[in-house]
Amino acid sequence: MDILKQELQKKRQSLSEDTGGRKVFKRSEIEQKRRRVEEKRDAEAKTNQSDPNSSSNPIDSTKSISDEQKLNLPKQEDLLARR
Repeated sequence: MDILKQELQKKRQSLSEDTGGRKVFKRSEIEQKRRRVEEKRDAEAKTNQSDPNSSSNPIDSTKSISDEQKLNLPKQEDLLARR
């Protein structure tokens, strides 16, 4: 049980560092960030398709995945229910 609490605390700290301590987010901001990540991923896919001989850097693709994972923010309804 202590391990679970530690993991949750790590995630909370990481989220607060990434968001600057904000607890409530506008839906439009979340959607805007999601679109930017999708556009970046699409642009990378197009460049990889147009030049198949070029070697793609696997580190860059994992970085975009980590950006996408940051979008797993709690919904506003969930935050209000906690109060």
